[in-house]
Amino acid sequence: MTSMQLRQAAARQHNPIYAETRFGQTVMIFDGIDRDRLARYHELFRELGGYPYDRDPGRPGWYPLIPNARWADPGVAMVPKLR
Repeated sequence: MTSMQLRQAAARQHNPIYAETRFGQTVMIFDGIDRDRLARYHELFRELGGYPYDRDPGRPGWYPLIPNARWADPGVAMVPKLR
C-alpha cells in the first residue's frame, strides 16, 4: 500500500459520516471525533504533504512527460508497420 492508502485506511477506522474521492483526492467528514486524535492526522498531513500530482507515490522514480508531446496527430494519416 502507498502512504496515501495507509493514511486513508487509518482515517476510515474513525467512521467518517461522509467520504468522497474525486480526481485522486479523498475528502472525509467526521462528527464526534476527538480533536486531539484529529490533530494527529493534521500533523501527519503537514509532515508528509498531500498527494504529489506529478508523481505516483507507488512509483517514486517515475515522472510524467509534461507537456505530453506523444499524442497521435489526427491530421496525419500514418499507418504503423506491423511485423
